[in-house]
Amino acid sequence: MPVEPTGAALVAEFDAAAALIAATRRLVDAGYVHVEAYAPVYLEGLITALPEPPTRRRIPALALLGGLLGGGLMFGFQGWASAVDWELNVGGRPEFSWPAFIIPSFECVILAASLTVFLAALALGDMPRPHHPIFALPGFERASDDRFFLSVGVEDPRFDPVRTRELLEDLEPLVIHELHV
Repeated sequence: MPVEPTGAALVAEFDAAAALIAATRRLVDAGYVHVEAYAPVYLEGLITALPEPPTRRRIPALALLGGLLGGGLMFGFQGWASAVDWELNVGGRPEFSWPAFIIPSFECVILAASLTVFLAALALGDMPRPHHPIFALPGFERASDDRFFLSVGVEDPRFDPVRTRELLEDLEPLVIHELHV
């Protein structure tokens, strides 16, 4: 029977970038998906070592849906306004003159898609988040100076407090912190 997790995450502290990248790859290869890395500088191999967040696959689909919905609503509104609500014969054109609706509809596709991406990034990225529990970790302020941190959350399906701690200890960090909510 697995031991109940006592904290929100286990956080390993490293003093070298190469150690952080190697540890991240090892955790991801072991099947962990809720892995976060904190470094004072951009690290070339860290982005490819981290697991792809599930939100990254959702945002393009939401952008497409938002754009199609915005363009469709604008096209429908223009058609309704010119053919149903305010029938006005200008220059002998038909009441539903759809070529005139293309440009404003396209502009609404762009506007709706960009607003959808912005709102989806906020909602799916748990933003705004002015405070994260890891900020209270002793020594975490050095993440912007000279330390590298790697955390594994308890929400990870493979998280087991004992096994995860043993795996982190095998990676030879300086310290392993237990993060509490």
